[in-house]
Amino acid sequence: MSCEFCATTLIKQKLGRCKQCMWINFILLALTASIYYWIDISALQAVQRVALIMFLGSLVLLMLAHLSAWSFYRWKGSKDL
Repeated sequence: MSCEFCATTLIKQKLGRCKQCMWINFILLALTASIYYWIDISALQAVQRVALIMFLGSLVLLMLAHLSAWSFYRWKGSKDL
């Protein structure tokens, strides 16, 4: 069962408010970072390296957006957390 923020389709309404989405993003980020550091990147093909780096970068940007929005709502004192 999703929370009230996950039921909406707008990312702006979910960003920094939905703890379920933030945990999923964190787990994906941790798994991808561990894969990036444990495998030999030079053994991958160029397309695979680029895909892995782009996926890792997008997860980092999404986590930074979540954390900055969460910090803003926390600093603002919003009751929607």
